[in-house]
Amino acid sequence: MGTSMQMAGAAGIGFGAFNAVQNYSDFTAQLSQIKALTDLDAQTMEQVKAKAMELGDATTFSSTEAAQGMTELLKAGVNVKDVLGDASEAALNLATAGGLGMGEAAEIMSTAMNAFHMDNATHAADILAGAANASATSVQEMPWQPVRPLQPAPASALTIRIRRWLYLRKTA
Repeated sequence: MGTSMQMAGAAGIGFGAFNAVQNYSDFTAQLSQIKALTDLDAQTMEQVKAKAMELGDATTFSSTEAAQGMTELLKAGVNVKDVLGDASEAALNLATAGGLGMGEAAEIMSTAMNAFHMDNATHAADILAGAANASATSVQEMPWQPVRPLQPAPASALTIRIRRWLYLRKTA
């Protein structure tokens, strides 16, 4: 009996070590993606890494998830200063409020910021969460809403049809 308990303990330790290595590998891969997208210098990449780790330690999201959100913000054109500032925390708060993944929340928030020419990420996240809470829609449905009134009528009708088709494919 002692031997099987020792083997079970060793297997548990082995799995824990494997899991830690896998998590670190995922985190470094996400940081590599940020580097490839932005071509940031080593000092700024170190700041991005530290911010992602800080957010991972301070929230229910992992450092990898925080880095995924930061990637989405950077892809959408949010500048590095804002990502290292309030934008990442705002995306985390939106993710928590909307029951979303960090990457999805960052994408939704940055889409709204671009559509409405907003600079303040915290304000954008607050508006999205507030609108979802005050209506029969969810934060996940918010990307469908802002596009319609911002385009000319012919483009808007086409956009609505395309988005409806994509939505139906996604939920089928």
